[in-house]
Amino acid sequence: MNTVVRAAGPAHLESLRLGAPTAATVKWKIAMTRARQVVAIEVLLRATLVLANALLMACSHAEATIGTRDLLALVRTTPIDAGHTACAVFDADGTLWDFDLSGTLTEQTLVHKRASDAGLPALNASLQSFGLPAATDIYAAAQAMTKAYETKQLYAIGETQGLDEDAVNVRIWPQYNWLYVDQRPAELEQLATQLMVEQAYDARIFAGMRAVIGALRERQFHVYVISGGVHEFVVAGAARLGFSPVEAHGLKLVVQDGRLTPQVVAPVPYKQGKATLALQLCGGKPLFAFGDSVATGDAAMLQLAAIPVAVRPHGRHLTAAHTQQMRIYEHPETGDAP
Repeated sequence: MNTVVRAAGPAHLESLRLGAPTAATVKWKIAMTRARQVVAIEVLLRATLVLANALLMACSHAEATIGTRDLLALVRTTPIDAGHTACAVFDADGTLWDFDLSGTLTEQTLVHKRASDAGLPALNASLQSFGLPAATDIYAAAQAMTKAYETKQLYAIGETQGLDEDAVNVRIWPQYNWLYVDQRPAELEQLATQLMVEQAYDARIFAGMRAVIGALRERQFHVYVISGGVHEFVVAGAARLGFSPVEAHGLKLVVQDGRLTPQVVAPVPYKQGKATLALQLCGGKPLFAFGDSVATGDAAMLQLAAIPVAVRPHGRHLTAAHTQQMRIYEHPETGDAP
């Protein structure tokens, strides 16, 4: 019997070279296609969730944001409930004005060598409490403390000592004040006033906050500034908005024979210290509280108030304001409505 040999065409040769697809190969290709489809769906869902969250945040922000007109109405009409007092408390830097008064003045003090070596023992004691070496002069001590703080070395050391970040901050907070040991409080107030005049800082005081403070005074509210800045600088800055010396409170040193000593007056006005001071000054919980450091320094003070107002919060402070459903005052510098 003769065998007929047929010539292989191009398609037949390709099939012989590659081999015909098996059932397993087909199933694998189908599985891969489905897997790619699942991944694409997951990516689409994630993108949709991100967009939805962004839209919700935007809507929430729009609802929470308050303008000067509505804030003034709130201040003028909110009744005083049984759990709060006719009192309002304010942070200073970033809340009443847009500059860091104590930070600026301290920087100038260090640059122009105006610090007092009388504060060196206190600064060195603070350094040594973290196991850091003592410095030979006040400027070297301030530089060493600043470097250890900025590199977070102090927090790392504090953790080994059983201290959290708040406890570390409270320990080092007076470092600016110690630069002015043995000086007279009136001299520091004059220094701050001079800076504000020279730098035209009055123009950077928030106009909206002036109006709010005025409305509170019309209702016979007690109003206080509570800041972590150098007390004498806070007094001078707050005076530009009509606060008397007994209404303005920063971090204080004990005064003896008319001069500042290294001894710190408790409480240190940071976080819980601010809340403690607010309770003392107001004789109870304030009806209103204003601050910009919602997630850190002003947190406890704001949480005391029946109506906490976050002033121009950013980043984590804005997030915290939304989480705690605070009113957000975005434009205190001009009083513009949102």
